Amino acid sequence: MAMVETAKSRVAEEKRYQEESDVHTLANAQEIQQDKKRLLATTKRATVMAKDVKAQAGKLEQVAKKKPVKKASMKRTVSRTVRGRKRR
Repeated sequence: MAMVETAKSRVAEEKRYQEESDVHTLANAQEIQQDKKRLLATTKRATVMAKDVKAQAGKLEQVAKKKPVKKASMKRTVSRTVRGRKRR
């Protein structure tokens, strides 16, 4: 019974924390929107960040298209040795 109450209180605390965080986020957003210089700088930075993310996505797509390298056959490696020594 105590564990259920603890879980409920934890969920309630996390919800309260999220609400407070959202209040701060909205207040910051309003400050930025009212300050024209800050809003312009934020818009420019967002453009640069979006460009960087697109470049990174392009690189990831290139990696995803590559086929994996085949591993060397163990059969060939083993056949070249006799009891741990190389054949002559």
